[in-house]
Amino acid sequence: GGGGGGGGGGRKMSDKATPARALTFGDSERTNTNERLTQYIVLRRDLWREKSWPLGSICAQVAHASVAALETFKDHEDTKTYVSAKRLQSMTKVVLEVKGEPQLLTLSKKLTENKIEHYAWREQPEDYVTCLALRPYRKEEVKGLLKKCNLASDVRQAEEEDISVH
Repeated sequence: GGGGGGGGGGRKMSDKATPARALTFGDSERTNTNERLTQYIVLRRDLWREKSWPLGSICAQVAHASVAALETFKDHEDTKTYVSAKRLQSMTKVVLEVKGEPQLLTLSKKLTENKIEHYAWREQPEDYVTCLALRPYRKEEVKGLLKKCNLASDVRQAEEEDISVH
């Protein structure tokens, strides 16, 4: 599985993260973090750790979910601001990971319950959710719901870790 360009579709719509790199919401950013719009994208770690999807296919999943969320919520004022011509060069995205599909579906349900608008990308022909993307939000609006997610880890690092353990 793991087609990079395949059609897909999804629908509008975490589990415990490994201790490697937990998502932190520090004050290190230069601009006002309460006002910066960010698109959060959550990917399944098992796609590269267990299913051995190539990097290009993983990137395609992120792109699919991102574009689908931006299109789906294009009429929201925050989305309009995020993709405005004057801000295109300063778009902020954060790519996070969860262990697998069950955790991604649990997160999607939690986001829906909390009225956080997002798009769950369903890859075809595999017919499973690979990734989800939120419409642009301010960090304060979503940080509590994403705190168990890790920053997505490097595919090459994962392979090196697996080799070094054996």
